[in-house]
Amino acid sequence: AYGSFEASEVVVSAETGGTVRELRPAEGDRVARGALLGAIDTVTLALEREQLVAQRAATRARATEAGRQIGVLRAQLDYAERALARTRRLAAEQAATAQQLDGAERDVRVLRAQIAAAEAQRAGAGEEVAASDARLARVGEDLDRSRVVAPIGGTVLATYVRPGELVQRGQPLLRLAALDTLD
Repeated sequence: AYGSFEASEVVVSAETGGTVRELRPAEGDRVARGALLGAIDTVTLALEREQLVAQRAATRARATEAGRQIGVLRAQLDYAERALARTRRLAAEQAATAQQLDGAERDVRVLRAQIAAAEAQRAGAGEEVAASDARLARVGEDLDRSRVVAPIGGTVLATYVRPGELVQRGQPLLRLAALDTLD
């Protein structure tokens, strides 16, 4: 009698690029589903994360400062609008010059433009914070993916890399077979 048996095989690949820090199982070892098989170096990712956190904090500080600046400018605008109204009344009574009226009008226009610019800065800083949050999420995901975990329980049939080797995202690291479920 002749026959063949086939096992369900899975190639475990790197989910992020970097240097293989450790790869625990050897060929022939049995591993459980979800077992930690190895890790890819995360120093660069950790440094990038720290940099992004610092950039986000600086951007939030800029947004806060722009908000404070807007408050100051609005108070100045309120004063300038009252001064403009007063100057208009005086100009109507011939008690203020055209130059004084022009100056008061200019002050109001300048303050309105400064408020608009500060609001744009605050909005831009808010968008930068959102972009930093997205980059932080991506780096966090890459940090999570630096752990090599067994997708199935089974036996290691082959290892393709050793610790210290540089791998790219998607590069095969090892091959597992679920020998308990032969077809």
